[in-house]
Amino acid sequence: MRIRLFPSIGIVALAMVASSMAPAQAYNAWGPTWSSPSASRYLYVWGASWTSGELFTISGVNLKYDSSKTNAYNPSDPGSSTLNISGMTSTSNSSTYASAPFKVSRTTSAWLFDSSWAGATCRANCNADIGLQNRVNAATIYLNDVNFNFGSGFSGSTVDLSTVVLHELGHAHGLGHPIEVHNPMSSAEVISVMNVTFTIKRDLTSDDIYGLEVIY
Repeated sequence: MRIRLFPSIGIVALAMVASSMAPAQAYNAWGPTWSSPSASRYLYVWGASWTSGELFTISGVNLKYDSSKTNAYNPSDPGSSTLNISGMTSTSNSSTYASAPFKVSRTTSAWLFDSSWAGATCRANCNADIGLQNRVNAATIYLNDVNFNFGSGFSGSTVDLSTVVLHELGHAHGLGHPIEVHNPMSSAEVISVMNVTFTIKRDLTSDDIYGLEVIY
């Protein structure tokens, strides 16, 4: 079985290799997404389609990295993230949701993408050619609940909700898959959130952080 997170060339089972080398830059798929990365940013979720437990899980997923983690781009500076998501709003108001610039959609029917993709991220609404989506300060994460079940961990058709959302948040902020520019990948890229595997990855790695710091 293959799981694909947009955009990708597919899943490969990769060994987790400890890295002793400096991280390579995570692949920048689309360029800077947010013109004001430190501005307040709310993630809107269509509340009617999620359980309270799932909403709690999504609200805990974040791109933040803080002074307790090494700044991969400049090791002498502990740094802090400018990409902290300031909150999450669960709404069942269709007009509120439709006008929200940053949101998560659970797709339970008519999945418009490859059925092997667990998620897809567009910087607009994906109604046009995906390659033309280049809207600044807007992104929609689509989660494939037609072909997959979202839970805790990976088993059969079940995929880890936290891992998938974190990966797609990376896309929403400009990161792509490292294998699309580096093959073979460095050991740091292999273990990165943006490398698609069946592995639970709920925290950014040095390579993911490096890529975000390069972009912003």
